[in-house]
Amino acid sequence: MSEFEISTLSEKSLFGDGVIKVLRGIKNRWAVEKLCPELRHAAQCIAEGKASLLPGLGVYVVLLDGNNGKIVEEMRVAKGRRPEQREATVVPPKKLFELVDFPLLKELNPRITKKVITDMYRVHPCGLILPCREEVVPERLITPHRINGREIPTIMNIWLARYRIFKILWEQISRYPDVLLAGSSANLTGLNSPLTFDEAYPYLSAFVASAVRDPGESDHFYKGSHTVFNLIKNPVEKVRDGSVHSEHHPKEYQKFIRIFS
Repeated sequence: MSEFEISTLSEKSLFGDGVIKVLRGIKNRWAVEKLCPELRHAAQCIAEGKASLLPGLGVYVVLLDGNNGKIVEEMRVAKGRRPEQREATVVPPKKLFELVDFPLLKELNPRITKKVITDMYRVHPCGLILPCREEVVPERLITPHRINGREIPTIMNIWLARYRIFKILWEQISRYPDVLLAGSSANLTGLNSPLTFDEAYPYLSAFVASAVRDPGESDHFYKGSHTVFNLIKNPVEKVRDGSVHSEHHPKEYQKFIRIFS
């Protein structure tokens, strides 16, 4: 049972709706475990220079190898991406820390530490904008930000620490150490991010080599692209109100604020 499901157990009675939620959670957990062969195939496709359509906890995403310029450009064309748009890296904190320029981050915003970054991903899925090490991040994934007349190379990293599907996927991707997992929402530029497989698949079915349907897509409380924070700003700046919305989910959103305030 996932951490989210355990927290749900602690907050709900084991009667009535509580029992239904627990049973649904167990059913979804079994369904996710059955996805292991599909996620193994998705990781293999990514390592082979192809793209995979995957669930991202209330939204669908296309994932690929950010080190492979050919497939990144093909996705940009397929989605109709604007020249200034960059794909996000999609890696857990341990890998992310290899990409981040921490001396520069300390200079820009000394409040942001490895612990803060890890805690934010543990609270909710989100995107974090961070200064990057240009020598280890492909230029195609770097977005320059100007602060006080200074150009800062940055990446946006998305991670879903409490989402079992991404844990399994990362276990499989880790078999390919030369792959830098990156991606984007499975939509065409300018259209809403797809919340269901049936919305996502028609957009990019001709482009992706594998596609995985989320067995619990109707049960996700948060839906839509992930909330994004710019951590190089001091104070931290919210760039996008996403699935954990500051107005729609004020109590949950405050969990973010408490971490870096």
